[in-house]
Amino acid sequence: MNMKVPLFRLGVLLPLLVFHVLGQSRDLPSVLGTLKLTKTLQGNEARAFINRLHEKDVTPKNSVRGEYGGGKEQATLYVSIYELRSKAAEAAKRMTRLISKGNRVFGQYKELKHGQLMIGRCEGLGQIHYFFLYRDRVFWLAADSSVAGASLESLVRSVAGKAAGP
Repeated sequence: MNMKVPLFRLGVLLPLLVFHVLGQSRDLPSVLGTLKLTKTLQGNEARAFINRLHEKDVTPKNSVRGEYGGGKEQATLYVSIYELRSKAAEAAKRMTRLISKGNRVFGQYKELKHGQLMIGRCEGLGQIHYFFLYRDRVFWLAADSSVAGASLESLVRSVAGKAAGP
């Protein structure tokens, strides 16, 4: 009996199984600044959660949500993954248009240039919020003010690498 094939399958399947059991998502960084990923939602669970926040259907078929913590500080990262970059760009543009005017939840909107990324920034719900488009994804980071800057820097490095730096 040839054991190389079963061992190879085990080597491929075991990491996927561990990843699934631990609830980790390859679409989410394991850390944001000093904060560690503590909880994830993926697929339909993430979509349902995000749609409930908006009180309407706003997410693509593939979305993930990660909660990060470290002491009293917290952050939440939402990633919407679209089939096409053009769809993600439309969603980001719509989001910018609605938030930049200010509304009952978000205010003090401004845009930050970070390398090749244009990042929207606003305040609301006791946190600082950043959102941006990268390839076929829209990222939304909500973080406590004391960790917001470091969390954003860490996210941008994780997503876009050094090319996105200031």
